[in-house]
Formats: sequence, C-alpha cells, structure tokens
Amino acid sequence: MTINASIPPEQLEALRAQFDVIDQDGDGQITSAELTAILEREAYDYLDAAQKQSILDTFAAADANRDRVVDFDEFVTLFAGAATQDPDAALRESFARYDLDGDGYLTPEDFKRISAEQGEELSDEQARDMIAMADENGNGKVSFEEYRKIMSAS
Repeated sequence: MTINASIPPEQLEALRAQFDVIDQDGDGQITSAELTAILEREAYDYLDAAQKQSILDTFAAADANRDRVVDFDEFVTLFAGAATQDPDAALRESFARYDLDGDGYLTPEDFKRISAEQGEELSDEQARDMIAMADENGNGKVSFEEYRKIMSAS
C-alpha cells in the first residue's frame, strides 16, 4: 500500500507524530494493546462502552491486510478517508448521541440524563448553564447549528 500523494506534507507530518505517540514500542506498527493503552491513559474515563468498542472496531477496519496491526500507510488511509467525508458527519453523530429524545435539540434534560448515565449528577441550574453557553437564540435548547458553532470554537 502506498501513502496517498494528495495529502499535504504538513498533514502527513502531523499524522506521523500522532502515529508515533500511539506506537509505543517504535516498531512502526500499532497493536490493539498499544491503542488501548493510549486510550486508557488519555480518554478512556470519558468514553462509554459503545464508544470504546467503536474505536476498536475502526482500528480493526483500518487493518487492510488483516495482520492484526496498523502500519503507517493504513493509519494514513484511515484518516485520509475520514477527511474526505462530510466534515460535519462526526459532529452530527455526537449530536445525535446526546439528543436522547431525537427531537433535534439538546435540552437541559438531555444533559442531565447523559450525566446520570455516566455516574454524574447535574443540578437543573448546571444543565441550564451548559445549554446557555451555546444557546444563541435564547430558546433554552441547542440546535445542531448552535452545537456546531460551539464545538468548532473549542
């Protein structure tokens, strides 16, 4: 497999740096154990079981030659493919995950339920404050457009 020549050199350098962080033993391959180790160190506490499994499934799908490791070419192909998709696809997916009742808005109730599922308890005031940070039109809920703006700013 060859690295996509259409990827700008600076993007390849950034991908190489990310790859090298995950490739803890420096052998030029990422194993599922290395991926799990970095996730546990960096983000596992913030992910639910479905999100963890989704990451591991994506890793498995990136292993084009099925040798149970992801080399740099496979890593680049994974991220190059993601870059050509709908730029809002990941945001839409995360928005839908939080929009528990599917009404197209994030409400204080959505935030309270999400927090409760993660073992956290939010007061009504805390949930309203979270909404207020992104609620541009003051209707007490966050639309996808408002969500996109706040997520793009962070």
